[in-house]
Amino acid sequence: IVMLSAVSGVSADDSTTTTNYETTNRTMPDMIVQFGTPRTATTLQFQILCLIATMLHGEKDEKVACDHVPGGDSPLPNAKQIMRDGHFPVIKSHIHANDLLDDLGVFNKKKQSKLMEEYPNGIWLFRTGKRDTEKIDWMKLEDKVSSPVVSLKYVQSLETLGRDGIHGILDDYARIFRLSAHELAEMSEYIRYWTILRQCCGMQMSVDWRKMLQKHTRDGHAIHDHKRSMHDPNYHACEMYNIKWVERLLLQSEFLMHFKENEGKNAQLYRVSSVDGTLNGNYCEVCEKYIEQNPSKAGKNKNCYYAKFDKAERRLRHGKFDKA
Repeated sequence: IVMLSAVSGVSADDSTTTTNYETTNRTMPDMIVQFGTPRTATTLQFQILCLIATMLHGEKDEKVACDHVPGGDSPLPNAKQIMRDGHFPVIKSHIHANDLLDDLGVFNKKKQSKLMEEYPNGIWLFRTGKRDTEKIDWMKLEDKVSSPVVSLKYVQSLETLGRDGIHGILDDYARIFRLSAHELAEMSEYIRYWTILRQCCGMQMSVDWRKMLQKHTRDGHAIHDHKRSMHDPNYHACEMYNIKWVERLLLQSEFLMHFKENEGKNAQLYRVSSVDGTLNGNYCEVCEKYIEQNPSKAGKNKNCYYAKFDKAERRLRHGKFDKA
């Protein structure tokens, strides 16, 4: 496994990179695997990788397939099917690190030879963890394992995310993938809005925000059993956002506007999680209203969007445009 330091490599505004979503002067693997234990910002890393892969494979987002493997299943079967269909795979899995390495045969020379034939450009691994020390553990493992196919590119820890913030993390990815300054700016705009929606919208929204909606209040002081204190720097403060407009700003982001005519074939780019539906400009607002009106039915990982509650959807079906 090759460990590429996120602080080395090319700067985000390096003149050899391009602003036209071409792979000139850049190398890409045959597959990207994102893995990590639940609740370590795996979805954030997955979304970033899905976005970058789409960005670097041209202005047709159907060239990339971002897929979530359930549980701790191997990412290889899904990846192979995606490649057979002519797409580039970005796979998310909660598979244990040792199981993934065993599955990739990093200790088996015969399996490495076979993988080399199937993935001549290699497989890039991206991992999440809780602490920075997990990066050191991977670097120690590098001394024991040598693979011509598998490369561990980056370990994203909650500790680093909390210390450096989302933009510090995005700088790291920009260096790894040799993004131009313009590409980094587009990614930052998208992730800025998507992160708010990830925390404050959909089936996996903030526990505290869900409680507030269920109690029909936007006053955080009315909730006495907070998961996070309102004074905690990690408190999501969803009550401060007009969620409908955050969603629409995301859909109007420069990155997504590149794919407007293609109608977003890569569905993950238009979702806040793998279990949610497609963002349409009203998805989050409808979710909020449904949770407020059906507090006992709208728990975590339970559907909160129903088209029959979406006035804009109904107007569109009747040929009327929702300007609100």
